[in-house]
Amino acid sequence: MAVWKITETRGELLTLFNGQFTDAGLNQHDNLHWLASRLLIQQLFQGSFVLLTKDAFNKPSLIVNEEPYFISITHSFAYAAVMVSKETPVAIDMERVDERVVRVSRKFIRADEQYEGEDIAQRYTLIWSAKETLYKLHGTKELDFKEHLRIQVVSDTAVKGEILKAGAESSAVIEVGWMDDYIITYNQID
Repeated sequence: MAVWKITETRGELLTLFNGQFTDAGLNQHDNLHWLASRLLIQQLFQGSFVLLTKDAFNKPSLIVNEEPYFISITHSFAYAAVMVSKETPVAIDMERVDERVVRVSRKFIRADEQYEGEDIAQRYTLIWSAKETLYKLHGTKELDFKEHLRIQVVSDTAVKGEILKAGAESSAVIEVGWMDDYIITYNQID
């Protein structure tokens, strides 16, 4: 896993590319998040030929020196992050804690996830991020965040996530990290 705090301009980021990275998806050189996430991948695999592709559901995959890797990419405001694995699928999400999440919580918070504490924005941002991680683990666009995904907060560093959709049922422990006012959730499928 690697995280990049974006302090550079577009031009500064562009000068850091070494020419050994190919992205088969849309070229977004005007997007700072896109640039920073690709530079993270380049730095993780320095000296290697790297190819990033995406499937029909926009889920990325990675080829490094002709060897396949699993990858997940996220970004939020001033940060971009990636997670890669040679052995197992991975998923990562990063979200800035923001009071606005409380206003839209009815769209993704189930009755058994409701919370009344003082740190409600933090709790609901954690649940949102964990659901994003589960969604990425699933890999298709067929999940409703309220109906099909359930999060049980276990501690400040882990939650239990469940996919409840018929035919796609699964559960996973999702790790939780904190950085500044941001929550990072991630998991590897065992």
